[in-house]
Amino acid sequence: WLVHVATHGDLRMSVPCRAENFLVLSAPDSARPCEGLVSAAAIRERANIAGTDLVTLSACDSAATDATNPGGGDNLPTAF
Repeated sequence: WLVHVATHGDLRMSVPCRAENFLVLSAPDSARPCEGLVSAAAIRERANIAGTDLVTLSACDSAATDATNPGGGDNLPTAF
């Protein structure tokens, strides 16, 4: 099995309601700015990729992490 994620990613600093880096799954809405955003924590908690041979992540800023905590929870690639 192969999972390929191609979407926009962004850093936690750009949206006040996010404590971790996130993927953008739907267009932003000014009334609900956090709607459609999926954090690294949510991916870790909910993604069921057991048995998957390869996961590719193609998203802006997806390799970015907190320089003070490089192995920290905000790292999108390690969420998978």
